[in-house]
Amino acid sequence: MQVRGGGVKKGANTSLTNLFKDADSLLDSIDKFMENYKDSNKDFYAGYKAARVIRDLGIRHNGEEEEEEPEFQGQAPAVIAKK
Repeated sequence: MQVRGGGVKKGANTSLTNLFKDADSLLDSIDKFMENYKDSNKDFYAGYKAARVIRDLGIRHNGEEEEEEPEFQGQAPAVIAKK
């Protein structure tokens, strides 16, 4: 018995890999451009750098609940409409 769709999945993974590489390249370009604002507009630059931080919280399996840091520091969180 032959499984169908394997080629589609592989193609999608390859496509995603390429898209992530492209996105990384764009972000690297933007990061270099933002260096222009490091001294002239420190608040703007600091906000950009803060937005670029990747927080990998992972999965906790120890059963202990840890207090989470507020996601929005100094900003009001966006309101999410419930359906």
